[in-house]
Amino acid sequence: MPTKVYFATNRSSTGSSNLADAYNFTPLAPGQLTFGSAIVGDADLSQLQAGAIQQLGPTNTNTISHADELEILGSGNDILIFIHGFANSFSDGITRAAFNQQWLASSKRLNKGITTIAFTWPSAGVVVDDSDVFVGLLEAPLSLILSCFGQLHNPHCHAYEQDRQRAKECGPALHSFLDRMTPLLLRARTLGRRVTLLAHSMGNLVLSQGVDAMRTAALPGVTCFDEVILAASDANWARDNAGAAPPDWLLVLPDIATRISEYHSVRDDIVRLSADITDLQRMGRDGPVNKATDTFATPASRFVDCHRLVDNMPNKTVDSCHQYYRRLHEIRDDIASMMAGAPTTDKIVTL
Repeated sequence: MPTKVYFATNRSSTGSSNLADAYNFTPLAPGQLTFGSAIVGDADLSQLQAGAIQQLGPTNTNTISHADELEILGSGNDILIFIHGFANSFSDGITRAAFNQQWLASSKRLNKGITTIAFTWPSAGVVVDDSDVFVGLLEAPLSLILSCFGQLHNPHCHAYEQDRQRAKECGPALHSFLDRMTPLLLRARTLGRRVTLLAHSMGNLVLSQGVDAMRTAALPGVTCFDEVILAASDANWARDNAGAAPPDWLLVLPDIATRISEYHSVRDDIVRLSADITDLQRMGRDGPVNKATDTFATPASRFVDCHRLVDNMPNKTVDSCHQYYRRLHEIRDDIASMMAGAPTTDKIVTL
């Protein structure tokens, strides 16, 4: 059955009739957003393949439409807010959100249906710039990424560096999004719905910038989320390389979330390469600094080491090691359990 995904974006509209190209990677003015919805075809869950965008609904400027708000609240569903990662086009971000909704719904751990709201930031949707590479190397994408090792000036890093810069500039936009969604999220929670935010990969950098912007402007003073899930995070694991303290955004994240679940794996070669490029350890590889203590987390928070799990799922790609959160049943079911409000038993968990 096709899936409806609601979205907010700070991408510019192209006016194209091609639904996949409706929005590009040029950002809107800081804090400006477009809200809308999309119908996405069925995913092939057995092959881990997402469906395609079939239809885009009417859009609204800077706030969710009243009709969409009523539809979300009237659905009876729990709410999942999804922030995609590096190299996701508009179409990628929307279809990935729909896939996650269908994939999680296939778990037996959830108590309710899911309504997904995607925040799609202006990633260019490419791993490398075509103008920077020659055809022979295109047969080995990992070789291109590996060529970035220790060479920030290497042209093969441009796409990653440009996406990273765009992500770092998204703080005002994500702040605006969360600020404008807060009344709806609080209303949903009073109706007994659970609200989860899931950030993957570089989406964690977007989240960090948004939370920093919220912190600067004064946090809303209310808990918006039952669960925040940080998956394969391409965000710094500490304030600096000394690793003495967590970043500021992690220190205040518990002010808006009841629980934080962070998933990491030393098998994730993409975050390892990101660490090589940026010369900063990534949270998605080893987890945050001082994770065994309550330095920044709520007592209910948990840190999940996924390195023991082996990916034998179909259609493996160069970044499959970075997509484990949506490829492996064990992690899907664990995330679904957290979304459903399963009690926390252990702070440090190995799946």
